[in-house]
Amino acid sequence: MDEFRVWVRARKCRKRTTYHVRWVDPVGHCWRSRKIGSDRKIAERARVKLEMELADGTHRDVRRISWAEFVDDHVGKIAGKHHAVNIRQILIEFGAMLQPPGPHAVTFPMLESFVVKLREKGNANITINSKIKLVRSAIKSAVRRSFAAKVPEGKGLRLPEDLKPPRIATDDEETKLLDAAESLFGLSVRAMVFVALNSGGRRGELFGLPWTRIRLDGAKPQIHFAKTKGHRDRYVPINSDVVDVLRKVQLKTAFNEGPFADLETSFDYKWNRIVAEAGVDHITFHDLRAAFVSRLILGGVPLPVVQRLAGHAKIETTIKYYMWVNDSDLRAGVSKLKRGVG
Repeated sequence: MDEFRVWVRARKCRKRTTYHVRWVDPVGHCWRSRKIGSDRKIAERARVKLEMELADGTHRDVRRISWAEFVDDHVGKIAGKHHAVNIRQILIEFGAMLQPPGPHAVTFPMLESFVVKLREKGNANITINSKIKLVRSAIKSAVRRSFAAKVPEGKGLRLPEDLKPPRIATDDEETKLLDAAESLFGLSVRAMVFVALNSGGRRGELFGLPWTRIRLDGAKPQIHFAKTKGHRDRYVPINSDVVDVLRKVQLKTAFNEGPFADLETSFDYKWNRIVAEAGVDHITFHDLRAAFVSRLILGGVPLPVVQRLAGHAKIETTIKYYMWVNDSDLRAGVSKLKRGVG
């Protein structure tokens, strides 16, 4: 074996050195390169491993797969039906706009073009950033399964985000939403709204919540959210009001897999009807989660505790998206400083 067939190349960019393994493809007889990272030792180990694979003939080139086939393969491995549907829509949108022959052909210029086209369609910056992140995550998965050689760089693609405060419903508006949910669609839908307000559960998490992960008996009732957006389990204690509501739902849906398993179909239609009936403008179901987190913060619950209850990987997310205050909050805070004169 030619000992110079594979070697490590160092490249400096913005005062940072990254290492690439380069070799001559024995099948295509062309140069190939794979980015390893900033650790020289890891790059050397990758070089040795690749030399051994080339020597004994076990090295395989990237497997070619069409974009449509890749979307089906990738989405099929995602837990959570609602999350999988969203990712499928974004990947299909990317394929329709850029028409890549497969994940192996996705490049940084393609991602740049995707950003431009999304802006032309009127997508908000926060939405564009989210879509780019999901596409790059899908390509990372393609690299792991040998459908692509490398992940396109993401630097320079992130757009500045103008975050809007979450729409926090008042106590009166929450009552109207709960009443409208029950009058239009019955106890189960009302219970889902109520549990979202008191547990911070995302819509997909609530749809996929089985009875086996809900503890209603004992001194510490709780809900166990598994396979969440952050790919980690989350345990949320529940109060007596939530326990009572779930007991009523359990009597009605004792043979269902979960309390809200049958509500996923046409839920967007149901929620729009509820909002219209309640007369509460510009509020989404996800805003109920925002209300849960914001009220914990404004109620004086320590931020690390709020982070755990919300399931945020970073405490900055808890602060960035949910710690909003209005004039009444400021006045309430200052009032706590009142002291007697003299």
